[in-house]
Amino acid sequence: MPIAVTVEYRNETRTKGGFNALYIALLLLSLHWAVVLYINSSYLEQFVSSRVVSILYTVGALITIAGFLYASPLLSKIGNLRLSIILTILEFAALLGMAFIENVYVAMTLFVLHQAIVPILLFNLDIFMEELIGEKEESTGGRRGLLLTIMSITAACASLGMGKLLGTGIPDFTSVYVVSALILIPFL
Repeated sequence: MPIAVTVEYRNETRTKGGFNALYIALLLLSLHWAVVLYINSSYLEQFVSSRVVSILYTVGALITIAGFLYASPLLSKIGNLRLSIILTILEFAALLGMAFIENVYVAMTLFVLHQAIVPILLFNLDIFMEELIGEKEESTGGRRGLLLTIMSITAACASLGMGKLLGTGIPDFTSVYVVSALILIPFL
């Protein structure tokens, strides 16, 4: 005689699988981000002065803030999943563009786009986590702690891999940005 599957069991199973998927997604997003994290300013200094690099970081931060301020109506209109997909595709295109474009203005625009998208994608993952946690608020701290641990370990390990990709001598940023973009494929 078959055993009835309760709604509670279904929800618990979905939640466990959802958290595993979320952790893997965060690992991939963190790896993609950390691979280029420490070389972005060096990449930009091929084109512009360090003063302009600082301005570009500031512009990226301001666009991110604007994105956060506009996030609620945008999420209501198109949803978190669709927004995550759109932003991931834009990030993929920005990184590939940074790998191969040699035009200074395009490179700067793509960098600012890259700087603005990553924090919003992390915010989207946080929304997915909140959905999975639901009313089980007692697990929130442990779940967030695990997410931060994954991000920290990934950032530490990615810097080692990035050093291998850059090589010695004159740095070739192309391979690093391509690898970072390719990591987004399984994330997507």
